[in-house]
Amino acid sequence: MNYTFKGNFGELILNVNGTEATGTFQKNGTLKGAFINNTFKGQWENKGMEGLIEFTITGDKLEGNWKKGLEPGSMRGKWEGEIIDNEMSPNPEHEDNLKEKQILNFQNKWDTIINSFNGNFRSKEIVNKFFSGEFYTYSSADKMLNDRALPEPYLGDPSNCSIVCLNLNPGQYLEAFQNPINGIFITKGNALKSYSKFAKKFPYLNDDYKIKDNKALNGGHKWWEKRNNYFKRVFNYSGDSLPFALEICPWRSASFGNLKINSEFLSYVENNVIDIASIISLRAEINFVFSVGADFRRLFEKLPSRFIKLQEVSDKNSIELGYRFPRKKNNVLIKRRISIWKDTKYNVHYINTSAPGGNTNPSPDFDLVIRRLISENII
Repeated sequence: MNYTFKGNFGELILNVNGTEATGTFQKNGTLKGAFINNTFKGQWENKGMEGLIEFTITGDKLEGNWKKGLEPGSMRGKWEGEIIDNEMSPNPEHEDNLKEKQILNFQNKWDTIINSFNGNFRSKEIVNKFFSGEFYTYSSADKMLNDRALPEPYLGDPSNCSIVCLNLNPGQYLEAFQNPINGIFITKGNALKSYSKFAKKFPYLNDDYKIKDNKALNGGHKWWEKRNNYFKRVFNYSGDSLPFALEICPWRSASFGNLKINSEFLSYVENNVIDIASIISLRAEINFVFSVGADFRRLFEKLPSRFIKLQEVSDKNSIELGYRFPRKKNNVLIKRRISIWKDTKYNVHYINTSAPGGNTNPSPDFDLVIRRLISENII
């Protein structure tokens, strides 16, 4: 008898022969073990790792747990899913075509908006709601969004990237780069003519778009170089691909105000940010979506039908969970929260980290914490 499930592990095909069972999941994952009284007990292997797994099938539901390592012990990882009618199983090629079309539609939409510049970049699209006060509010001039600066809805190559990351907005306006008449991104990058071609080069990580001998003006490049180096360090990445970045709000401001997380805003973010991030993450070299800041954690919490929080570790619970959290010189634990989430729609994992005072990268002292969080929650 064969079972096909879809759940937080992706798609699982379980082959049962008497009291023995084998299975496959994700791209290269395998299961083998005993299947007695609708309960599977056995081992899993995936991406060079292995461990124990146990689940029970009740009706059309699958529920169980897993752990890393073959030694006996507590299984804290969740393994949950539902039976799929094999005749209704999606065609992988058709699904890939739909995902590709969604990315192209996203790029074409922004090409049209940016190409239609006529003194400002406001459009009749729903993105105008960031200016109307429906999606975004501010209390001081430095947080006012700039509709006359080149917006940056995304940067990077969706078909060839190292990792996907989320940001709140592109930051302050640098006239030498983003002026829509004579900024470098316009005169050299042709960003108005075809934003998608311009963004593909990730200009902040391209020396051709730097102003020579002017570190102050190249602040955007420095910020992105630090973040790219952080990704390489924490994920042990040595490849040449660059990140793919998506902005919640594509419009610039010196400081960021407040998002109004209402139902319409959540729908906009799901369709224009989260869907795009997850689809591209499936083809990225590092299959995570990374974000820095508490706003993202609150956003995930507001989408419970889509996001499941797998685990969170912070200065509040690190000792209880057995994590070695970094300390200050006075021996007080450094305040930071790190959480890992599952996008159940695309079976993609999101990592969020936040600390008081901004969106800076975690120090190297947190690298082992993040790596352990990943290894304990993802097969």
